[in-house]
Amino acid sequence: MKKIAILLSVILTLVGCSSKDKTDTEAIKVVTSFYPLYDFTLKIGGDHVEIINIVGSSEAHGFEPSPQNLIDINEADIFIYNGAGMEPWVEKVLATIENKELTIINASEKIALMESDHNHDHETSDDDHEEHSDHDHEDHDHGIYDPHTWLDPENARIQMAAIRDALIGLDAQNSRDYTENYDRYDSEITKLMSEFSEKLSNTTRKEIIVDHPAFGYLLHRFGIEQIAITGGSLESEPTIKDIEAAIQQIKDLDAKVIYVETLSDLKIANVLNKELGVQVLTLNTLESMTKDALVSGNDYFSVMRQNMDNILEGLK
Repeated sequence: MKKIAILLSVILTLVGCSSKDKTDTEAIKVVTSFYPLYDFTLKIGGDHVEIINIVGSSEAHGFEPSPQNLIDINEADIFIYNGAGMEPWVEKVLATIENKELTIINASEKIALMESDHNHDHETSDDDHEEHSDHDHEDHDHGIYDPHTWLDPENARIQMAAIRDALIGLDAQNSRDYTENYDRYDSEITKLMSEFSEKLSNTTRKEIIVDHPAFGYLLHRFGIEQIAITGGSLESEPTIKDIEAAIQQIKDLDAKVIYVETLSDLKIANVLNKELGVQVLTLNTLESMTKDALVSGNDYFSVMRQNMDNILEGLK
């Protein structure tokens, strides 16, 4: 974080005096912290927004902004981040931004957060606990609260509404477009949740084994427990003890499927597949999206439907 402050002091000296002089027809410049917020903003803003997604196809965990990212945030009209501890770098970056007209959106501000690695609702909003949850954490350790709010479509609905309101606040003349776009995707979320309910409400099993317990917000709605693999992350270098513990856990639960994330190293998963014959399936947390995936037409809704089908496979 020290290097961020040093970079900002140099960068903002160069860009701090520039004026935005926005015209009525100029697109609103939005910077998003990672893919879901980019996708939501594109859906709501349409042709009225120009979006820079700073994480891009990189790994969101452990990300630190580049000098260009800092310039982009300082020159934006709106900066949207997830909050809930997902981006531990945000607080220090925003403290040094000189653009006083920048609209800052914590997309999880109105979402009731859950404790990390537990399927228990913590009835509090993100702004009440930002100081506790936005500390630096290595790998996937985000602190007290689970930051993966967007993986529950009902929370995505709340985030889209926050984006709609921010765009209307800055560009009231196009409020009808933003409202109509939001309404369209609000209906899509209702449809998606109906599909989840139909498929997940009456399953034989009520737990899945995962590498990274990221789907608690969604699974909790349907009484399904996500159980983290014994012995640590499937991405880490396994010890014999780790593998033995994981094998015993899978046997005890009589699990037929284990889940890894899209960018996970499959070393341990492949060992478990070989030893036990368990199927290894992917759950995509949408923290990034490759260019090929975007060109193929993938978005939040298509990926969540694929996640739904994969989750269902492990609950048979």
